[in-house]
Amino acid sequence: MPADATGFTCESVLRGCTLLTSVAEDYRPSFLALASCVSGKKVLFISLARSPKSVVEWLAHSGVPSPSIVFISSFDSGLSRDACMPLEEQCNLTEISLMITKAVGTRQPDLVVLDSLNVMLSIYDETTVLRFVQFTRNKLALTETPSLFVVREGVDPAFIPNARPFFDSVIDGRR
Repeated sequence: MPADATGFTCESVLRGCTLLTSVAEDYRPSFLALASCVSGKKVLFISLARSPKSVVEWLAHSGVPSPSIVFISSFDSGLSRDACMPLEEQCNLTEISLMITKAVGTRQPDLVVLDSLNVMLSIYDETTVLRFVQFTRNKLALTETPSLFVVREGVDPAFIPNARPFFDSVIDGRR
């Protein structure tokens, strides 16, 4: 898939660790491009910002063939326990990290998506969130599992430049 207007390519996302910036509640166009990349692949989706059911519905409504998704979420998903691993707390970094380790070990996803860092930044300071990103990135690198972290508009404008060193690439999905 060639790069779109945001510089997004499947190759850039399906390797390494990527930060995707997007507008407040809009997944387009970057998530449509992402969905087309992961069609037919196994995805671990850590859903801190929206319910797993809304993500599945959005994919179906967009006409994108839904990838095989396993969620980690504190939201009532309406999905089976096989499809959604429940978090006790919405944003307990230790619990999220342990769930990621368990899911990667048992499900062996082709991609891990964390939506969104904004929720973490509303609870923890930037340094703590970036330490979590670095730890998670290093852990996933051991299994060669690519990752995509989403940050939406509304974070401190200095966050993106401060976060760049922690990612292999940054895709501006706000366009």
